[in-house]
Amino acid sequence: MNDLQIKEALAIVKAAYPSFHAFSTPTEMAIAIKLWQRHFKDVTPDIFNIAVNKWIGNETKPPCIADLKGRRIRAVQAELIATTEDVKLIEAIKLGDQHG
Repeated sequence: MNDLQIKEALAIVKAAYPSFHAFSTPTEMAIAIKLWQRHFKDVTPDIFNIAVNKWIGNETKPPCIADLKGRRIRAVQAELIATTEDVKLIEAIKLGDQHG
């Protein structure tokens, strides 16, 4: 994933958890983007976004790198191998973003 994709994902996390005050300044956000990008550089954006959205749907606290990096990413990868339902969801989200 590149810096822009990470920045967008972190913005989603901030929107989902309004009381989450990390990355409040431009400097903090720049540091976070570089750190998250380093840890998720080999993860495709689709897999990462599914993992983030699954986290948001199931957890009351925002994810840290470790929350997503291990089991969550591997679980999503396994699901995508087993089924195409998540891929269809991503395509629907992308189409929705283009229309609205």
